[in-house]
Amino acid sequence: MGMEFNYDEKGTTSYVFLFAGLSIYLGLASCQKVGGEKKIDKDDIDEHIKKHTQTSLCHAKQKQLEGRMEKKKESCLPMGTAIYWGAWIAIVLLVLKISTFESESVYSPFEVLGLDESAETPAIKKAYRELSRIYHPDRNLDDEDAADKFIRISKAYEALTDEVTRANWEKYGNPDGRQVAEFGIALPAWIIDRDNSHLVLGAYVFTFMLCLPTWVGCWWYNRTKYYSDDVMLQTMKIFGMYIHSPFSIMNLVEKMSWCEEFQLLPIRERLDQTVIEKVVKQIDDLPIIKKWRYPNVPGMPRKTQACLKSRALIHAHLEQLHSELPPPMLEDLNFCLKRVPMLVDAILEVVTYRRKLRPCIAAMHMCQMLVQGTSKEKEDPFMQIPHMNQRIIKSLKSKKTKILTINDFYSLTEESRRGLLGKELNDEPKLLDIEVFGKMFPFVKVSHEVKVADEENVTAGSLVTVSVKLERLKIADLSNSENEERIAKKLASKDGTTVEEEADEQAKILRLYAAKNAKAKKGGKKAPKKKPAKKAEASPGADEDAAEGDADGEGGEDAEDAAGDDGEKKESGGDAEDTIAVAAAATAATADAADAADAASGDEDDEGADSEDNVSDSEDDFDWGEDDVFQEQQDKMQKMKDKKRKGKESMPVHCPLFPEPKQEWWWVFIGQPGTDALITEPQKVLSLTDEDEIDISFMAPVAGEFKLTVYVISDSYYGIDHAELIKLDVKAGIKQPEPEEEIESEEDDPFLIEESEDSDEDDFA
Repeated sequence: MGMEFNYDEKGTTSYVFLFAGLSIYLGLASCQKVGGEKKIDKDDIDEHIKKHTQTSLCHAKQKQLEGRMEKKKESCLPMGTAIYWGAWIAIVLLVLKISTFESESVYSPFEVLGLDESAETPAIKKAYRELSRIYHPDRNLDDEDAADKFIRISKAYEALTDEVTRANWEKYGNPDGRQVAEFGIALPAWIIDRDNSHLVLGAYVFTFMLCLPTWVGCWWYNRTKYYSDDVMLQTMKIFGMYIHSPFSIMNLVEKMSWCEEFQLLPIRERLDQTVIEKVVKQIDDLPIIKKWRYPNVPGMPRKTQACLKSRALIHAHLEQLHSELPPPMLEDLNFCLKRVPMLVDAILEVVTYRRKLRPCIAAMHMCQMLVQGTSKEKEDPFMQIPHMNQRIIKSLKSKKTKILTINDFYSLTEESRRGLLGKELNDEPKLLDIEVFGKMFPFVKVSHEVKVADEENVTAGSLVTVSVKLERLKIADLSNSENEERIAKKLASKDGTTVEEEADEQAKILRLYAAKNAKAKKGGKKAPKKKPAKKAEASPGADEDAAEGDADGEGGEDAEDAAGDDGEKKESGGDAEDTIAVAAAATAATADAADAADAASGDEDDEGADSEDNVSDSEDDFDWGEDDVFQEQQDKMQKMKDKKRKGKESMPVHCPLFPEPKQEWWWVFIGQPGTDALITEPQKVLSLTDEDEIDISFMAPVAGEFKLTVYVISDSYYGIDHAELIKLDVKAGIKQPEPEEEIESEEDDPFLIEESEDSDEDDFA
């Protein structure tokens, strides 16, 4: 006999089926909640917010984050929690419903006749006769149940008296013998009702032929807009087409405002226009709004209002004009800044593909500026310390103290630091903010080691691995005993004056000097500008390494000392503090001249890169990173980079003007400044809480001596970048047939859109 499938007319099996499914889900979900991750409650959220907002400057950011969390709590219940507790409610209701069902007992003829299983044949016949008289159909003409009962009594009597029938019952549990196996389909009874057939068919068509295909189509259409999980494809095309020389920070900010993500900004015609015009007028370096350009490429239309608004908001953030923005536009600024880290990664991916070092570093510096909220690429790193100002910084960098870096400042004892800050910051909350910043600030020690697998020397074509170790130091680990002694002597004033009085006196001298300088300018005196000019003129004659050191700030001390010595010769009989003021002014003028020289040299490098490359040694003839082994290594590192990013926790960043909690990350890569070549792809260190080590591999070039640089650049703080020099002496290896050179062209760029040969003016509206 086969199996027969029948619909469950009562609909009881559907409840049992739902009960079984919900039981499996609740069992797994409950085990996950008990042994899984700890539930994030309000205390954990508050602790997370306070960890990123520890100083008094972060009060506004703290309120903003707390308000945002409250809105999320009020807006909706977490979907997973709602489903979990909804399943518990449903299973309780199912238990109550199933408990009301009548259970089918095992067929027993003795039970039908009301006898005990030990009854003999005479008792069986007697019970049959008595029940037949009661339930006979002739005596119960109007009772249908009586007729059914009589049939069951007759069948039970036959099962107990007939030998064949009794054998079937004892063997198969049924007087009729073996029965066909029946399985009920677990559908509710109303579904198989003919009156509801049109409703059931309509629901089926709506769910599986309309809603499901529409949902899958929308999901697929949205995914095709994205190049990666965070960045849209149109954004990558815009960056690939328009990010080119010159690679200035403001140029990158302009290009970033064209991205597809910012096209989703809400446009408020009256409010936006008024506020944007007001903000742009307060920024001196920006051109007027009428001269702002926007790409208008076929297939990639840009909304002019969104591009204008996003660029103006970013510049307002860099100039710290947040007080000029109304609350709705502050929310729009938060929308833009929240996407800055992933957009910077997209820009880095574009410039990394072209193997250029200078634009790569420029994009990283832009990220630092946007996180800290500063518009000056060479802003003094001391300005990141809470409550610092230019006057205090000048006094710290004076010839007596020589506190030139943040490391020097925090290497002193807390008492010495407070003494140097003077009367202006003699306030306990401000001093506490400065100490808290020191605990959050990354004092990073960088070291490296060059390795070559299975070889004693570096030979042409071998795989070189540079192991870079980053160690995060605490304030207690910093020490500068010589500087500490000098500061102690300065604070212990010989003439009995206090530190506050000395600071006031120094401020008076600075004001007098400023007044004298203003009078000299009015009188047409140009003497103070000549010495810095001579210093700037001397720099082009130095070699490349010395020029790079001056640009990075390494030559600042020499310039300051030289200016200070000149000031002492001219004002030998004057007060020492006046000499310090003269030195500071000369240093500032020298720095301006050096910046101008760097900018000019940068333009010359962009225009004449080919001519310089022809003059250089064999290192310029090598095409870095084109070997198959190198490419395979880079692909592996890219996959490792995505895996490492998940679940990594780093130290919080002190960034009061950045509206989002920020984790401290570092870029590590190798470059060749002489040829502006990017040797390895930037890799991110995402969990530098104590120390971390990262390996960078590249293929050794042809035989010769090479000067490479290991760069360690922060994505959140400026002025603390590290550059470690590597001198690579490559020996000649076994000669192999030279592969044909593959000439890179613009057609190889997957994000590039063909431009007009005549001009790109047609691409802008």
